[in-house]
Amino acid sequence: MDAGRGNELARVFEAGFGTDNFLAPLAYLQSKYRVFRLIPDAESRRISHSRETYHKYGAQFVQEKERAILEEESKLINGTVSGKSARARDLLSALIRANRGADVAESELLTDEGLVGQIALLFSAGHETTSVTAAWLLHELSLPSLPTEALQTNERSMSSLR
Repeated sequence: MDAGRGNELARVFEAGFGTDNFLAPLAYLQSKYRVFRLIPDAESRRISHSRETYHKYGAQFVQEKERAILEEESKLINGTVSGKSARARDLLSALIRANRGADVAESELLTDEGLVGQIALLFSAGHETTSVTAAWLLHELSLPSLPTEALQTNERSMSSLR
């Protein structure tokens, strides 16, 4: 990923989780009444820009992964590489491979648009779980606890033996 793409995605991601206009009167009306969604405002433009950017880069990610999977399968067929060692082990590759499987019914196949949507979902879900886990970890580490004190006492006694 080049630096320009990463920075643009980071800005869009940050804007997507921002709450600057959350309590604005127009935002409230737009959330309650569909007719107010027709009024263009900064928030709707921000959301529209975020969707377009996610779609643009998501489609590029899908194309890159599909190309890599085809190259990988070609190498396996030609015997250039063997076994699972050549397989990419990321979630998007697994999703694309599963979508291309022979046992998947035509009606159950994801379109490229569906795959792009899954990327945005996985990206957001990964962010949420990571940030919540980090927050709880910091919370737990900040609490005074008996096991931590016991470990520190044990460490002090072990260091005095050295």
